[in-house]
Amino acid sequence: MYDFKKYFSLLAIFFISFFASYFFKNKTSYLTGKEDSWKNPPIVVNCYYGFNQEKRIKSAIEFWINNGFEIAFYESKPIKNVCKYEKVEGMILIKIARYDELDGNTLAFTKRNSSYGNIKSATIYIEYGIFNYPNLLEHELGHALGLGHNPEEGNIMHPIYDLIGKKY
Repeated sequence: MYDFKKYFSLLAIFFISFFASYFFKNKTSYLTGKEDSWKNPPIVVNCYYGFNQEKRIKSAIEFWINNGFEIAFYESKPIKNVCKYEKVEGMILIKIARYDELDGNTLAFTKRNSSYGNIKSATIYIEYGIFNYPNLLEHELGHALGLGHNPEEGNIMHPIYDLIGKKY
């Protein structure tokens, strides 16, 4: 009976340690109250090929630069291999969402890859055909830069599209 208790205790300690380390690595913002951030300014890469997007993407980047965030540079014609991946360290990829990735009310979403409070990569997925919606790209770029939702009406990071504005 003693051996069972000993091994059960060791196993419990192992699982608790494993889940605690996972939580600390990936959910640092919950513990510190501080949003994840980029250690170095990211490169924004357009993998959403189409017309009239350069001006739109540059405008969204400019919005965040004017609000104190850093972007290393913007790449409009990336090497095709870069856009094949879901995440590339040091980059924010902008892609078209596949039909099965969005539910009925979602226009776009952002996936961030963070470790110990540092964002390693981010990918913005936007529904085909809605790229030029006002404030949508700025909102998703805000998520890619480490921001969460803000319940203040008119804030660029409001979770409901109809209530998003240019405030930050």
